[in-house]
Amino acid sequence: MRVEAFGVRWRPIFRICRVEPQQLPTYLDYLARCRASNVGDMKMKSRKNGARSAGKKAIVHLQMIERSNTSALGSDEVAARVRRYVATHEAPSDDRAAFAKLCYVIFAQGLGFDVVENHREALDAAFCRFAPEAVAGINEDQVGKLLSEPIIRNRSKIEACIKNAHSWQTLAADESYLGRIADSGAGDDAAAGWPKLVSVLQEDFCRLGEPTARMVLKRWGFFTAHCHPGVRRTLTRLALVNADIDGPALQLFVGTLADATGKDAYAIEAAIAIFAGAGPCRPEPRCGECLLNESCPAAQPTVVAGV
Repeated sequence: MRVEAFGVRWRPIFRICRVEPQQLPTYLDYLARCRASNVGDMKMKSRKNGARSAGKKAIVHLQMIERSNTSALGSDEVAARVRRYVATHEAPSDDRAAFAKLCYVIFAQGLGFDVVENHREALDAAFCRFAPEAVAGINEDQVGKLLSEPIIRNRSKIEACIKNAHSWQTLAADESYLGRIADSGAGDDAAAGWPKLVSVLQEDFCRLGEPTARMVLKRWGFFTAHCHPGVRRTLTRLALVNADIDGPALQLFVGTLADATGKDAYAIEAAIAIFAGAGPCRPEPRCGECLLNESCPAAQPTVVAGV
């Protein structure tokens, strides 16, 4: 997200006039407010300089994270994982691809996306590549057969996908469902995490709590809808963001890193997520193995008062 500054235009002429004594307090008050505004501008510049300094620190940490990933997994494996992460978050090309991602998120509930990825080919085959009209046509006998297929055999999840396929067809009767999302998103707030779209998904489909609806939007390319928990953990431990930062603000911070480095925001997120999952910054951190342990506040020994 970039914030564009608007230039200030001055009039090319000025006028000198007499200030009457009774008007003097008003003009003095005006001059005081001008001085206060100037001080405010100076403080704003100071904050911007601080933000640039913090941004440079974050970029240095990001470079070390990428080196750590390469050292632990090898450059080919890291590149493959980043490509896969970016691909799974690309905006869907049509309704079938969008509906498939909705179903993947439902199947991932309580299991994680790695499990879904391991079963993805079998899921695609069993559900006719998740064409909504084909999934809506699955009957009870077919559900019983699906429960013996090498897929994620969870009846409630399968039935939720079928029910959502019926809803999808109804809602997309006059236009594509993605068109409906585009219309709703036009009046939504990306910086707040797309709250309107989250509500739309929850109203339209079953088995979608708010976190799950946000995951669906994230996988449809709405970057600020949901933050990766491993990314939050890592950036918090490095003191690059506050522990109480909300999800959209965290995503915007990752976006500023992407702008500063010229990389895709999802690729930045993927690198940090790898570091938080396969690297040393796991829920139980391995600080002794981490390249950032000397600069990471979370890795520093606690100083006991009086010692």
